[in-house]
Amino acid sequence: MSRPACERYSLDQPPQSPPPGGDTARQAGQAAEARLRATAHSYTEGTPLELRLLIVEDHFTRGVGWDLFTPTSPACQVSCRTRLTAYYSSPLPLAETIARILDAG
Repeated sequence: MSRPACERYSLDQPPQSPPPGGDTARQAGQAAEARLRATAHSYTEGTPLELRLLIVEDHFTRGVGWDLFTPTSPACQVSCRTRLTAYYSSPLPLAETIARILDAG
């Protein structure tokens, strides 16, 4: 039984054999997520902002190729996108919070 390259695997049931290039794609995805998380956390340094909620979403779709005039779906092509949404709060009034954020640069 083969699994799609983009399928999420549970921790208790790892895939029997990873898809070709799966390790490279997984490492690239983990590195991108780490960069996004570091960016979200950097906003709390030197500002009154407190990170309250961080949502990381991975979106995978099949790639689309073109065969002269008609779109085709190549089986080996996948489009991946990672989206980060961060929610912050501040104990200070809004005007002072904005002023401190602008002062921090």
